[in-house]
Amino acid sequence: MRKVPEILDAERMRERYGSFYNASPKVHLDQRQIPARLWPLLPYAEFWGIADDLTREILVEQAPRDVQLNLKDVVSAFEDALEEWLVRSKANKPHPSGEYVAFAAMIMAADFA
Repeated sequence: MRKVPEILDAERMRERYGSFYNASPKVHLDQRQIPARLWPLLPYAEFWGIADDLTREILVEQAPRDVQLNLKDVVSAFEDALEEWLVRSKANKPHPSGEYVAFAAMIMAADFA
């Protein structure tokens, strides 16, 4: 049986990340633009959803190992729902929303970790 990862809300993320929490420029996302089943990932997407590859990769490299592992585990736990939203329902849209971009970047951060 697969272990359910600890999913951090914004406040717990701030506490767990400590001073590293200030390393992200953070993006503001509109929850209404995200499927409800992905709402638990909103703090992660706001923290890790940086569109610039270099900035995002530097952030991942600076992250404490336990923070990297939590990101990977949480994204993995939502893999099917993320794929359905990002790949199946939105892939052919010419102008992706900021929310779409941030969630895709969050996945890239998890993959890089």
